[in-house]
Amino acid sequence: FGEYLQEEPIRFEITTPMTVHDTMNKAIQQWKVERPIAKLKGTMASHYTMRTMDIDEYSVEIDDDVPAFGKQLKIHTLNEKCVGLQFIGRGASNSVGYESGPSSMDKQSSVGIMQFKNAKEQILVRVSIPGPNNESHVLAIDKDATALSLRDVIALLNKKKHNAHFH
Repeated sequence: FGEYLQEEPIRFEITTPMTVHDTMNKAIQQWKVERPIAKLKGTMASHYTMRTMDIDEYSVEIDDDVPAFGKQLKIHTLNEKCVGLQFIGRGASNSVGYESGPSSMDKQSSVGIMQFKNAKEQILVRVSIPGPNNESHVLAIDKDATALSLRDVIALLNKKKHNAHFH
């Protein structure tokens, strides 16, 4: 949960096909049972969006660079081991904007997240690196770049991590 990123995450095994919406409700209920003192901002799946996590050796954060997962998707098809639930508001609808409550300024900023200001110049590419850390990074790549080699992608990853981590 975005409001408790420094806490130990909720863990559970997915044994049957569930939607993102069902999984979010299960996580909320499990949080309430396991941690009744730590109150969540939201009480149901419609108050949250499910997003990928950007986990590296320095920080853990919910990845805002790519859109949230659709709530109708089957959770086992996402190919993610760790996801985050980001609070979007109690009057939220379809993870973009608000039906009631927040001012129009809040509405504009939440829609801006989904429209990507740099969409005309760049595309976002998620690179997953399997291994002991199971790292995943989002790279902004210029649309003018017609061909990138693996070496180019490694250079972008090293630049993002601020040191030569990948060789």
